[in-house]
Amino acid sequence: MLQNSKKFYIDKNNFFLIVDNINLISENFKTFFKDAPLFLQIKFLEIIERYSEKFFKQHYLIHFKDNVPVDFFLVQESIVELEHYLDQDKLGSIGYFLNKIPPKAHLITLGQNFITGNFGCLSLEFNLNFYSQPEFFRNLKKNLFHKNCISFILIKDLEHELNIVPDSCFIHRAVPVTIEPDMIIDFKENYQNLNEYIQSFSKKYRQRYKRVQDKGKSLSFVSLECEYDFQRYNFYDLFLNVYTKAKWKAFKPQKELFPEMKKAYPKNYFAEIILKDEREAGFLTYFIEGKEMWAHYIGLDYDINREFETYQNILLRFTESGIKHGVEKIHLGRTATEIKSCIGAEPKYYRNYLVPCNLISYWLMKELLPLFTEKPWIKRNPFAN
Repeated sequence: MLQNSKKFYIDKNNFFLIVDNINLISENFKTFFKDAPLFLQIKFLEIIERYSEKFFKQHYLIHFKDNVPVDFFLVQESIVELEHYLDQDKLGSIGYFLNKIPPKAHLITLGQNFITGNFGCLSLEFNLNFYSQPEFFRNLKKNLFHKNCISFILIKDLEHELNIVPDSCFIHRAVPVTIEPDMIIDFKENYQNLNEYIQSFSKKYRQRYKRVQDKGKSLSFVSLECEYDFQRYNFYDLFLNVYTKAKWKAFKPQKELFPEMKKAYPKNYFAEIILKDEREAGFLTYFIEGKEMWAHYIGLDYDINREFETYQNILLRFTESGIKHGVEKIHLGRTATEIKSCIGAEPKYYRNYLVPCNLISYWLMKELLPLFTEKPWIKRNPFAN
């Protein structure tokens, strides 16, 4: 058994190890990482592990079948303060209890909080239905216990539906939740530049983005290539402006993560500061692997954004960068779904499940589900045909 690991059995043939250090995993289970995507590579996970805030922890779950390792899962733990999310006047006696103990959510995510998509598992023999068993959830929660917290397990961004196993108890039963989709630009043609792409829009949307570009003409984009570049600009405060407005804060990277990611992935990770007359107006980052691009963290000065449409120009910059690098798809991520559809992005929905781990978390599910559930929006079609 690996040092500092925890072990639990589901039956006599299947057991799990929970390990807290990716270097222990890489030394003992190299087979898993042979063809791993960028977001599950050793050095990527090591950076996340090292440069995340103290309320966030990363674990690695190894499934053994007949003493042979067959599945690797990324498990991310976060503690989220709930005062701003709950209307205690509506909670009756539960609200009285929560007044005595400040409500915190202990969220255990099977998957990746750092990026949208199915980047939580590396498998040699993967059977989704095995992980829908209440016994699996009970043991995972037991081994990642957190005192005085309302506990949930989030199964995030699966490609396929779980076959939920019936259980006599409503606790530890997976509940499907429809989270906002990943908004993806899927280039149907080989566009040479941004203007050619926009010319494929209808007149209404061509005029819309001409106005956006006109407003953003005085914005300049400066590439951040080394640690000195990141130190020179106050990019992190711009990021925090956006982060503090997020409705759910499961992961907060430290400032050092951004230059470290650039150092580790100089040809895959890109960061740019946006200037307005030498004043920092915005910040953007993205990853490229193969023929796909993932837009990532952004930052904004909201006063400048209101006047110069910084956010809309960031979306245009992502699109332009994707065309320049010759990608086939740009993953623009969740949030602002309608605005992203205006630039030609289509929604891709993943399967997500929320599992209450104790009685109070089950009672509070109704109040907390809106934090995870997609809100109604109108899908736009900017193309001429």
